[in-house]
Amino acid sequence: MYIDSRYGYKIKMNHNGHRQYLITSGFRYRNYEIGNPPEPIVIQPGENGAHREIWLGYHNIPEDPEIALQDIIHYLSEIKTRYWTYSYSNDEWIKPDRPVQLQFGEAVSLIYTHDQPKTLVWRTRYDVIPIEDDDNSSDLTFVIPPQPEYFIDFEEQADYIPIYVILPDNMVGYDEGELALFIDDVLYGSTVIYGQLVQIRAYIIGIDLDNANIEFRFYQYGPRSSELMISDYQVYDEITKSYRSGQLDFSERRNFYQISLIESSAEIKPPSVTMLEGNFPNPFNPTTTINYSLAESGAVRLQIFNIRGQLVKTIVDEFQAAGFYAVEWHGTDIRGLEVASGIYFYRLETSAGRDVRRMVLLK
Repeated sequence: MYIDSRYGYKIKMNHNGHRQYLITSGFRYRNYEIGNPPEPIVIQPGENGAHREIWLGYHNIPEDPEIALQDIIHYLSEIKTRYWTYSYSNDEWIKPDRPVQLQFGEAVSLIYTHDQPKTLVWRTRYDVIPIEDDDNSSDLTFVIPPQPEYFIDFEEQADYIPIYVILPDNMVGYDEGELALFIDDVLYGSTVIYGQLVQIRAYIIGIDLDNANIEFRFYQYGPRSSELMISDYQVYDEITKSYRSGQLDFSERRNFYQISLIESSAEIKPPSVTMLEGNFPNPFNPTTTINYSLAESGAVRLQIFNIRGQLVKTIVDEFQAAGFYAVEWHGTDIRGLEVASGIYFYRLETSAGRDVRRMVLLK
């Protein structure tokens, strides 16, 4: 038995081998094996190879993001809904320990990184998917994840910045409590604790956070309820790929932040390979930071070229010790003049060889 979604009928074969049409209500289902696949969505890249934010409505049964988005997930750097976010960094997805699913009718924001169009069909681990009927009725229920009950006095905005927090063992447990973000003693977001990695939705977009006092507060449920202020924590360093003591700097305007409330005294080990690791942000205007690592000391040259292969500027030309490096380019040429919008290439030359990557300046 399968569904003909064009007419809203459930079709099955009776004992004589003839089709029998049954009117359905709610959602119509289509079986992949019948050869009647869901309508595809063509995802278009941004201009000049830029990353693009795409908003889609999820019209399917509740499903894990990795399964639902399997057609394009290798070309995404972020999956965001109102209640949770997946962020891609260091060749893996960063996601909260609380299991989440895409829900029917939910708006989904995707950061698409590929420079070519791709076709998306909402996937499911099951054989059928629901398609919205004309009367918009549904038997599916939108499930809202557990929300804080103690840290609630904050204004929810149209968008947020995810902060991923690693918790110590004494804070971890099933709905043991809540963790909140305070800036200058004002609450800007909170989350119910579930697992060791939690995610705070920080509603800080458009807020002046220069020289702000940033702290976290933990509230434990139970008869001995208490509120703990946390001002000392570890911040993830994109250059060394490790957590180091420090304070969050929201002026960096990152898509997400990572911190740890677990004390660490581990020493930073030198990189095992020489690598041009990329630049952030990309696209950028007018400044971007180019990251690279050196496995051994030696002569280093880092240069910028335009799309015609002409040298724009030499950023680094010196002897450097082994370690991690971050160098800023402010979008200027060798004369200090601002360059035009477009695609540029940066090349790292060391004793290990050459490596080239692309970046986009958008004004």
